[in-house]
Amino acid sequence: MILTAHQPCYLPWLGFFNKVALSDVFCFFDIVQYQRKDFNNRNKIVYNNEIKWLTIPVNDSGRFNTQISQIEISGQNWKKKHLKTIYFAYKKTKFFENYYSSLKKIIEQDFKHLVDLNFELIIFFFRVS
Repeated sequence: MILTAHQPCYLPWLGFFNKVALSDVFCFFDIVQYQRKDFNNRNKIVYNNEIKWLTIPVNDSGRFNTQISQIEISGQNWKKKHLKTIYFAYKKTKFFENYYSSLKKIIEQDFKHLVDLNFELIIFFFRVS
């Protein structure tokens, strides 16, 4: 039996899904310490042949040893930028129209905790794969 665990990252890379596919049991590892400048609240996207960072602002100042599950999203101003960047980066790709509106609905929700947003996004990607 293969058991794997992984932190719930924001818009995880394909290797994450391969790791899950190769396992018999998978669990989210959300009780580890939150690390700044990691992929829990940000990720890269290729847009106009450049790498752009999509970063969700979080409340993490002065909170050493805070678990990922306790990190709160700071404000909602980031959503339009992320959706616009994703839209223009992928709008001409095959099947984009099939999935963008669902992705948009998830990102537009008002999540208090980062982990809840990441869970919803990951579950969405599992459902459409």
